Amino acid sequence: MREAKYKMFYAAGNYWIMSCDSSDEQYMTPIIINETGAVIWKYLSECNSLNETAQRLSDLYGITIEDAKADVSLFTDSLRKYGIKYI
Repeated sequence: MREAKYKMFYAAGNYWIMSCDSSDEQYMTPIIINETGAVIWKYLSECNSLNETAQRLSDLYGITIEDAKADVSLFTDSLRKYGIKYI
């Protein structure tokens, strides 16, 4: 699951992921994500596994489970580059 110190916000027509941990020594620039990224973030934050998140994404958008798994994997890999980790 995502570390609790990160939150998703919607502002100025965009979804943003921001660090809400004031103890961070280094400022983290907010990350802009698209609507699909926001859906994945929401599903993962509801304590869903990566596979369950992919299944829900597949159901929501009517895409194959393989495509949904690839989307979830790409999203989580991108977040790891910013230091946001999943278990």
